[in-house]
Amino acid sequence: MAEPGFWDSRESAMKTIAENKQVQAWLDPIRALESNLDNVNIAIELLESASDEELLNESSSSLSVIDLKLDRLEFIQMLSGPHDRNDAILTIRSGAGGQD
Repeated sequence: MAEPGFWDSRESAMKTIAENKQVQAWLDPIRALESNLDNVNIAIELLESASDEELLNESSSSLSVIDLKLDRLEFIQMLSGPHDRNDAILTIRSGAGGQD
């Protein structure tokens, strides 16, 4: 965005900014998960040298939270196609089967 000529085409610049925001919205939670996982790895290294029940429980709960957040990110990623933000009309017609 700091490149010369970036703002020469307002439409192109706005498109690039929107794409950048989408990428950042995806990367920020991944970076947070990565940081949390690094903390758990450090805790595991500490547990290898000395047994600490509290640290073990904290690491276990942190891993559970990481797992839940990762599941959520995977679900969001499944719905991140170019047309997934669009509206849809869904019609359900009940019947006994066959041709109605």
